[in-house]
Amino acid sequence: HLFLTQNSQFDRFNSSAFTVFLMNVQSLNRHVKDLAFCTQHLQPNCIAVTETWVSTDGSDAVQIDGYSFYNCPRGLAYSSTHESLVAFQEQQHGGVGFYTADGVAFKMLQAPDVNLESLVYNFVNLHIVLGLIYRPPLYPLSLFKVNLTKLLDWLEVQSETLVLMGDFNDDILKSSTILKLLTDRGYDQIVKQPTTEKGTLIDHVYVKSNKYITEASVIPTYFSDHQGIMCDFTRL
Repeated sequence: HLFLTQNSQFDRFNSSAFTVFLMNVQSLNRHVKDLAFCTQHLQPNCIAVTETWVSTDGSDAVQIDGYSFYNCPRGLAYSSTHESLVAFQEQQHGGVGFYTADGVAFKMLQAPDVNLESLVYNFVNLHIVLGLIYRPPLYPLSLFKVNLTKLLDWLEVQSETLVLMGDFNDDILKSSTILKLLTDRGYDQIVKQPTTEKGTLIDHVYVKSNKYITEASVIPTYFSDHQGIMCDFTRL
């Protein structure tokens, strides 16, 4: 497999303060073993997954040794009466999940009711707050940006270093109003290569920090039409 030949480029991750592997897995139940296999040599502190397709009570089946796992299933993400969002509540797919390595100190933060498939973690010893998001393709972009702005307004009082990552279904290589919204607020988008087999860049990592240097590497995978993204944070 392609990714196993690339160990040398990951030697630098050993000196990082913090590493996160991000991926749209298109069903954790189907792919948790693949995910564990393709991250084991990277040993990320965290694994952030979108499109988990895990139900409210289905997270026992998708554990990875050495990590604790939390899931935000699609059904719990929406309380809005907006017709587009009501439809999502009935659908099985979507959802986001987060694996945190044993020994990494974190608190889960309860974001306000923003109607986003999202999780927010505070890595207390690192002073990093990280939000993980999945935007379904049928989520109206204008409404998504309104709700994302609410989340950002809340996030920005939580920490000096803020990270927002996930599958936004918005191709930066064409044009992206999500990118503009976040860069206007002082975030850098650090993924520079396509993240899907179709050549689109829809998995984004936004960082606002004056404490860390951040880099993202796109990692080929074999079990999803999305690639993985390894993000590393090195203290300035």
